[in-house]
Amino acid sequence: MSEIDQMAKSYRIRNYGNLIRSDSPLLDKNKSKWIVNLKSLYPRFIVDDSEPPTRELYFITLENLGNITLDLNGKILSSTPRGVVINRVNDYMNVWKSRVERAIIKACSSKLVFSSTIKYFLNPLRRIISTIMLTGKITNQEIKWFPNINRVYEWIKLLQISKIIEEYEYGYQYGGMWTEFYKRASSIKDNKDDEYHYIFEQNLPSLNRHSIFEHLIMSYILEENFPYIQDVMNLTQINSVVNTNNTFYKPCIISKKLLIFKPQTILYNYNKFYPPQKLALLSSAIMELVSVGLLDYKNGMLYGNENRFRKMLQLEPSKQITLPM
Repeated sequence: MSEIDQMAKSYRIRNYGNLIRSDSPLLDKNKSKWIVNLKSLYPRFIVDDSEPPTRELYFITLENLGNITLDLNGKILSSTPRGVVINRVNDYMNVWKSRVERAIIKACSSKLVFSSTIKYFLNPLRRIISTIMLTGKITNQEIKWFPNINRVYEWIKLLQISKIIEEYEYGYQYGGMWTEFYKRASSIKDNKDDEYHYIFEQNLPSLNRHSIFEHLIMSYILEENFPYIQDVMNLTQINSVVNTNNTFYKPCIISKKLLIFKPQTILYNYNKFYPPQKLALLSSAIMELVSVGLLDYKNGMLYGNENRFRKMLQLEPSKQITLPM
């Protein structure tokens, strides 16, 4: 280790603690000073309840947290304030969390739409789709008959953004993407090579094109717009199901393998990382996930869905987060 490296390390440990690491010093382009990039290997302990139970340590790499600048003799010229570095650690972990949760929702939306809780809150969306499918349109007059008009127009906005429907003089009608979804529904019905064929076959009492079409669109809207549905539309009631699913699969993504958990472990981890919920609510959410095939419950243990997990790994972000300072 060079003398400059030792000086930078000593300063880093004194000012930022052991959670913050640093790269080797680099000369700036004018060769007038040394610049040391600050980063973190953020630890995550993962518990696997399989026999024998294991507790392993994994790291998420956070880059570009700040830097230390030294002159050619090793004197500290400047450094990113400690508070800024700590805030960036928190911000970057939130970014990583959001990216992972997005991968999970994208991989699982086709099954989540069959959850009884989520189906209930997606019911206005389903009614809009059904009306347009049967009549070719839904008029503003018909929309006034819905129980919550403002909520209906929020769903309509999402359908418009996705070009599934479009506005006309008296209301709304098919959009450019409507036909594409309808073609997909027709092909899923008969195409056993399509992963959605088996998802819908397992969850729909009748594998007809109309039912597949409705659920395709609901799955797509949930997949592409969940943050909006959760935060702007404020449908926080569906959080217990979605976040319970996140609680199971996030440690699996970090470790890159399907783990086995006791229900109590899921309940503990949920209340550790999300707003605490009562046991009865989370137990119900777990059983909803079991009922739609995202989890399996055997001999007191919870197991994940292999196909959906492989999809998550295809979509998941790297465990290295590099953002511009």
